[in-house]
Amino acid sequence: MAKPVDRTILEEQESMIMFRAAIKNPWTRDPYERRLVNFFNTVNMTPDQFVSLAKNPQTASEAEKKIVSFILKENDRKENGKITASTVGNALKAVRTLLEMNDVIHFNWKKMKRILRLESML
Repeated sequence: MAKPVDRTILEEQESMIMFRAAIKNPWTRDPYERRLVNFFNTVNMTPDQFVSLAKNPQTASEAEKKIVSFILKENDRKENGKITASTVGNALKAVRTLLEMNDVIHFNWKKMKRILRLESML
């Protein structure tokens, strides 16, 4: 059984309402939320702060850079044997779901997936 994760960063966040509406099954929602907690702790932002950054055309590229930086850090953890390759991709799925459910649709997900695959091959 997975160890408990402090989810306070997700509480009272408007952006999480739509995310949770998209993932009704608690068995699916639990690991997605765990991945989001890890992401937001890594980028040092709340979900609402990140969604706002991503929605703003003037700062969207900064949000995209945070995702790429997160992927690279997670790939380092994978290389050190702390996580598996699929863990990195699954974390990206959780972030993408959050953004898409909050109407952030202009990110270049193909580029991020390529970075993910490229880093996994090195």
